[in-house]
Amino acid sequence: MNKLEFVRGGESTERWLGTKLVSVISGKGGVGKSVLAYNLAERMVASGVWVLLVDADFCCGNLHILTNQACQHGIIEFATNQLTLEGAKTIVAENLHLLASPTVSANRRLFDPKAASQLLTRLRREGSAYDVIIIDHSSGISEAASAMAQASDLNLITVVPELTSISDGYGLYKHLVESGNAKHCQLLINRTIAAEEAENVRNKIGAITDRFLGRPLDCIGSVPEDRVVRNAVASQIAIAKYDSNSKATRALSTVAQTIVRELFKDRIETVSGNEKSVNIEPAVADTRE
Repeated sequence: MNKLEFVRGGESTERWLGTKLVSVISGKGGVGKSVLAYNLAERMVASGVWVLLVDADFCCGNLHILTNQACQHGIIEFATNQLTLEGAKTIVAENLHLLASPTVSANRRLFDPKAASQLLTRLRREGSAYDVIIIDHSSGISEAASAMAQASDLNLITVVPELTSISDGYGLYKHLVESGNAKHCQLLINRTIAAEEAENVRNKIGAITDRFLGRPLDCIGSVPEDRVVRNAVASQIAIAKYDSNSKATRALSTVAQTIVRELFKDRIETVSGNEKSVNIEPAVADTRE
């Protein structure tokens, strides 16, 4: 299997491929969106990508809990211009930083579409040191989330194999299509029992979005149900740190690599049999069972 060759230009503060924004969104809560956002970020970092993880849930953010960080400030201070990104972020690990949401905000301006667009503009500008900025949104449909989706390079619509989740995921995608904000959307399926279940959900959503919206929603990958996930969350560590060879870790590695290829497909060199400058760990290279 081809590997990814990340070519970086010296010590320049401008990053090698330009910062890309990925929004992780869902039509309903309880689908594991935040857990996926954190662990996809960790898998990207393990493969050599520099990541800023952003908790854009101003009311009920929990990425600081998942990453076991005692954050005193974060996205609210950044969004309201009290702090720069450098002052508001928290270092989780080498090349993985967090813009947390540890407090509840009553500032309604933060939920305004214009404010959301301005927030992403500042993230691109001040976050130019990162390869990827992953934004974990609040669940459901909102105008602010739509504005962020419009400004993102990739939107991951997250569902689980349940009728209500599939319905809400379709509703979210329909809203984005009808509001003109559905560019670069992909389906991400979580907690599948078997490959056949993932394929069934993929086909079902692809068919209904094609029939009723005229824009089929393609699937970027799936992550299986795995007891290791619950144990890792309880331990407040990344899934790969808890068990580097679990089913969930292997699937997350595959999805993370696919996302990176999708984001940088026009500028990444794929090489075969050439180890020069290759910085992809073996777990990412091929995770098929």
